[in-house]
Amino acid sequence: MRCAALLTAALVLSPAHAIEHAALRALTLDESVRAALAGNSRLVSSRLNLEGEQQGLEAARAEFDLKLVPTLRLGKIGDNSLSVGTTGANNSLGAQLSKKFETGTTASIGPSWNRSGSSANTTLNLSIQQPLFKGFDREVTLNGMHAGEFSIATSQRSFEQARVNVALETIAAYYQLIRDQEMLRLTDSLVERLRRQALVAQSKERVGTASPMDTYRAEISLKDAEDAANQAHNAVAASGDRLKLLLEFDLDTGLQLAVPPIPQLDDIDYEIEALKGRAELLQLQAEIDEAARALRVAGNDLLPDVSLQVNYGQSTYNDPFLAQYLPTTQKQWSIYLQASSDIFRSGQKTAYRRAELRLKSLRLSLESKGAELRRQVRQQLAQLDEARQRIVLRREQIKQAESKLALAEVKFAHDMADNFTLLEAETELQRSRLNLLATEADYAVGIYNLQAIAGRLLDSFTGLPARRSE
Repeated sequence: MRCAALLTAALVLSPAHAIEHAALRALTLDESVRAALAGNSRLVSSRLNLEGEQQGLEAARAEFDLKLVPTLRLGKIGDNSLSVGTTGANNSLGAQLSKKFETGTTASIGPSWNRSGSSANTTLNLSIQQPLFKGFDREVTLNGMHAGEFSIATSQRSFEQARVNVALETIAAYYQLIRDQEMLRLTDSLVERLRRQALVAQSKERVGTASPMDTYRAEISLKDAEDAANQAHNAVAASGDRLKLLLEFDLDTGLQLAVPPIPQLDDIDYEIEALKGRAELLQLQAEIDEAARALRVAGNDLLPDVSLQVNYGQSTYNDPFLAQYLPTTQKQWSIYLQASSDIFRSGQKTAYRRAELRLKSLRLSLESKGAELRRQVRQQLAQLDEARQRIVLRREQIKQAESKLALAEVKFAHDMADNFTLLEAETELQRSRLNLLATEADYAVGIYNLQAIAGRLLDSFTGLPARRSE
């Protein structure tokens, strides 16, 4: 930048008492982006949300863990019958070891000690349950895990998008601070020049070579410049605080910023890059895949609920009286089909229809988003081209304003013109320089915005992890 290059360092103005005790932090644009990505509070919150989704996946996986469940029943039974041994305690103590498999099979085995009235026995039971329609498909059985994996991937993409947003804000704040600081330097320089012009006008008025109007004109221009300088001081303080908040620095910290070079456009097709790497498109495609999976799960839910149940158990009696009449150990097995289903299944049909509509809606959204991204890329490229043309024009304006000011100074020095022409030339040169500064800053930020649209922003900075291929 021609104007910005005049600024070798930009110092964030802080209260005087704070600057005396605060060490300056020298930063480049790369260092600022890395600092923001490492410590910004919004990214910390987004990272915590990602960790929460990971815990949700662990909870879904726990459904298939081996479980040990102790069982306990304490009670008492009684009736008015004359039967012996049918009243009294009704207690049971045992444990069940169970495991659910990805095929939907649930197996459990475990012993128990039971007392009912005056009789007691020890049992060992084995049970296997296998859904035949619902839950037999691995995609249905692992529905919770798949949903958890989708949530993690969504949170990961949200986290990456948050990183891009924070990086863009940091870049904009960085350039804004440099722009405001350079504007302050130029404004302070103009104030000094106009102050000298006012003194010259006052001296000439005293000797009669200038009119009071010349003095009033110079003093009015000086006051306008001083007001602009005060506004520039406030702008520097505000933009400095904004950058410090993004970097999570103390507001009393002094910053010394290096002027970055103007970024260059890469020789790539930004439309193709945006369609390949933009986070919103990746997220929409993932949502389509998840909606298609949810549709298949909803279709499976329309099937009747039929399961195969296999049980095997043996009982060992501990009562000597019963042992006289019954075998000490009895074995029993059973196998049967169990079916239960709503005939109409209105809720399941409604859920399936909703899943169909969501899938169609997401596919339409993907097409619209792709077209919108292409429009954004083209619009951003057009704005950058316009900014390049404005930069050329601004530089020409500066040359013309400098020539006009030099001519006005010569005429004023030889009393060939009053100070109106000189003050007008000073103001015009100042305005041209500020316009060039703003245009160059907008151009640099616009290039970074284009890289963000194409999903390549973080690749532009050193020391950052490479963009993951999706």
